[in-house]
Amino acid sequence: MTPAMNLTIKELRDEYLRIVESLPSLDYEGRRVAAHYMCHSEAVYKDEVADFLYIPKLYTERETNRFQEIATKTYTILEKVIKAYVDDPNYRRCFDFQQELEDLILIDPGYSCTIPVIRIDIFYDEDSGDFKFCEFNTDGSSAMNEDRETTNALALTPSFQAFSQQLEQDGISLSGFELFDSWVDTFLEIYADSPRAAISATPTIVISDFMDISTPIEI
Repeated sequence: MTPAMNLTIKELRDEYLRIVESLPSLDYEGRRVAAHYMCHSEAVYKDEVADFLYIPKLYTERETNRFQEIATKTYTILEKVIKAYVDDPNYRRCFDFQQELEDLILIDPGYSCTIPVIRIDIFYDEDSGDFKFCEFNTDGSSAMNEDRETTNALALTPSFQAFSQQLEQDGISLSGFELFDSWVDTFLEIYADSPRAAISATPTIVISDFMDISTPIEI
């Protein structure tokens, strides 16, 4: 969730805690409402409703701009590495991949986007803005769905509503991260860039997973 950048993360969290503590039984009614929503939501993993914190993680515009900078620079570097790998046989030797993997990497996907999907986890220092990479993944994240559902749950609570109203009075907007429609739009743009789009403007979508470890409700 992202308010404007004139407050710090700590100040936002402290204010939210103050509101929770000012309500009866630390906003017992809000906890009940949020729990009820989650128990009837799609935030389920291995038949268990996802745990969630009652205090949302709040970022300012300063942090979201920093995340955008990290994402853009990292993507640019990875894109250059991949293009060099495809174009330069001598560069490929630096990676020492097995021939089968190299052959797969060199297959032309039919669209110009080098990295159609990626999830990069980082450790982020909220005080300095410094970060370290944790892991790189060529997939999405189930946390996308959990983030959507917990945001919806918390938005129903008196604490969240009081906090949001207070920010609005101060001229500060509060919003959640939209992680689905924008993702679909980008995939459709990638598809439109492929020769297949000339045959059919409507793509065929396949969702695949290993069923013994998948979460069907998310699919």
